[in-house]
Amino acid sequence: MLFIGLIAIGYVLGAAQTRARQDGRVDSVSRLIQRLAEPPAVLVTHMANSTSNFFDGISHAGALKRENAMLRAQAAAAADYAQQVQLRQGEIDGLLKLDRFKSLPGKTAVPAEVTGAFLYDNRITLDVGSNDGIQPGMPVISGRGLLALIQTVEPGHSEALLIVSPVTQIWAVAARNPPPAGLLRGEGPGSLYVDFLDPNAIVDIRDEIVTSGLSTRIPPNIPVGRVLRIEENLDYGRKRALVFPWASLGAAREVFVLK
Repeated sequence: MLFIGLIAIGYVLGAAQTRARQDGRVDSVSRLIQRLAEPPAVLVTHMANSTSNFFDGISHAGALKRENAMLRAQAAAAADYAQQVQLRQGEIDGLLKLDRFKSLPGKTAVPAEVTGAFLYDNRITLDVGSNDGIQPGMPVISGRGLLALIQTVEPGHSEALLIVSPVTQIWAVAARNPPPAGLLRGEGPGSLYVDFLDPNAIVDIRDEIVTSGLSTRIPPNIPVGRVLRIEENLDYGRKRALVFPWASLGAAREVFVLK
């Protein structure tokens, strides 16, 4: 009886589906079956896609790793290039500033390159010497100002003491009117002091210090630095100024020796 009942139900459902198709519509039986079958089908499809993506990721992992390494290398190269451009631009700016010292009255500017630097001795070596007319006492000028004074000379090269060397002493003035004069002394890396001849000299912080022109070797108005601090000793009648030097060893590569 159960079998006959199932056959009858099947006949009725089949007849309903046939009539629905003839009428051009979806029958309720097919709609019910679709609703029951759709969620599992979607789940199976998602699972199949996820599995496919997983195995695709594994198969392409090596290529992704190489691409990532290539992108990192390109980023590092770009950063290095930008740094080199900035460095070269600084050198170009320095050369342009150096050019203003090329035609000082009564002086010949001999182009030179710093070939060695000895910070402990406050000393540099240059690739010019007596064959180029270089003599002890001549000033070495960078694009920022007075850097050093020639100390020893050989035919093909020379050595110069930086102006921050404790051995170096030159006459300098503060760039104001009237210009108070003093003796410029080095006191080690980055340290310069001017001891003014007149303890009542009018000097202020941020005043420019330049060469005085009292030396036959060193022309006047070569930039030296800027006043950072004023020190006064009324008991001893002394006034001195701490000076920040414009010309630094790290920024000096191409220089002039003034002869």
